[in-house]
Amino acid sequence: ILTCSNTAVTDIVLEAAESGITIQGPTLAGSDAVLDRGNTASTSHVFDLIDADNVTLSHLDITGAYYGVYADSSSDSDGLTISDSEIYSNTNGGIYLYQSNDGARLLNNQVHDNGSYYGIRISGEDAQVTGGEVFANATGIYLTGANSAVDAVEVYGNTVRNNADGIAGKAASRGTSSLYGPRQLRNLHVHDNLIAMTIGQTGILDGSNSSGGKVFTLWNNRFQHNTY
Repeated sequence: ILTCSNTAVTDIVLEAAESGITIQGPTLAGSDAVLDRGNTASTSHVFDLIDADNVTLSHLDITGAYYGVYADSSSDSDGLTISDSEIYSNTNGGIYLYQSNDGARLLNNQVHDNGSYYGIRISGEDAQVTGGEVFANATGIYLTGANSAVDAVEVYGNTVRNNADGIAGKAASRGTSSLYGPRQLRNLHVHDNLIAMTIGQTGILDGSNSSGGKVFTLWNNRFQHNTY
């Protein structure tokens, strides 16, 4: 993509046929590829992934939607990479990767001013978030499943500042339905981040003691060497 500012009249839907695609904007300083959805209705996203594996989004400005990048619980879009991009001014969240979307790599992104929920939400397994600046969101980075386990997620080397909450991992029991069932959090490693905040919380929450304390002990979740 060349330097541009485009309003997307529909979601950019990436399906199985687009697996392996790279969408890259300009890499020169001062050159931007702005993808503005121009529609913040709850079904409007800039990128909507549906069974698209190994997609790379790089050097893009992603804005003006309900979620900037969205993959729902049935998407099964593994191996997503988002790098060197700015995701901002989406009304509900910047990046939302629900369960079934594993192996995401979020590298060196700015994620800011994304509405009422999350800068980044990850509910899949084996993800990495590193080198980013995440600020002025409700929750900066939120790690929790829904009738699933968030397993082997690593968050490191980020600056997370001036969000209502910082980096939050949550285990919870929410009934037995496919959407609101138990949430497990295992092998989470949050380390070497700068977390700056004047309100809110950072850390691991065991909702209603749903894990019997194992989320803090036997499930190998760690917050280490962060600067607050």
